[in-house]
Amino acid sequence: MLETGEDHRFVMRPMLGIMLNDFNAKIAEQLGVPVSKGIRLSGTVEGMKAGEAGLQADDIIVGMADVEILNFDSIEKALSGYRAGDEIEVVFFRGSEKKSVMMELSKRPLPEIPASANELAELVKAQHQEIETQLDEFLEGVSEEDADFKPAPDSWSLKDNLAHLIQGERFNHIFIVELVGGHERFADDYGGNIDAFNQATIATYPTIQDLVQEYKRSMNETVQILIHIPDEFMARKGSYWRLAYNFLEQPYHFYLHLQ
Repeated sequence: MLETGEDHRFVMRPMLGIMLNDFNAKIAEQLGVPVSKGIRLSGTVEGMKAGEAGLQADDIIVGMADVEILNFDSIEKALSGYRAGDEIEVVFFRGSEKKSVMMELSKRPLPEIPASANELAELVKAQHQEIETQLDEFLEGVSEEDADFKPAPDSWSLKDNLAHLIQGERFNHIFIVELVGGHERFADDYGGNIDAFNQATIATYPTIQDLVQEYKRSMNETVQILIHIPDEFMARKGSYWRLAYNFLEQPYHFYLHLQ
């Protein structure tokens, strides 16, 4: 780790390659699933083992490695002690039918870590440009009324999703500052989505154009922070590897909310 910066706590940490969706008793009834606890898939990540094992959208995972899966938090317990390359049994419902498959735990795809902060910033900038292009194409012809619409009372509108993406980018700024300052908070998951955050952001940036511009500015600010990272931080190879690894992962979070 001192020589390369590569952190095996991440390199060998198992990855399922699944994307999640909401699940409750009402959705279970709609899908014809006889359980109301578990995790519902919105899809699988291309090239990862979950897809190769045959898992697909609207499957409800209820068991993994002999551990009952009641919610997303259960996965941490199920995978405790396993490494990438190990094989586990996954139990799930597809409609009313209960199935099980053996699935190999994927190794996390590792990006090539650039040698300098400027190179890293350029790669992140290119990723952001692709996000902006897809977002602009998606929003073409969308009205303010469309963007305020919620498919269900407890679901998010398009503006809620944009507000959440803005907050995610702000979190990236805090992550960089804490990592560079040597005060990184570490957890296996992120905090909950508080509706007050969305409403505050939408109240401050009330139109689609306002929200999109703030999101783009926040992404540009991320790039500028990376450009101005102090040289002494770059000598801490493990910390820099962790920083670059996080920013060069595929933007699964954006794609999930775009979907």
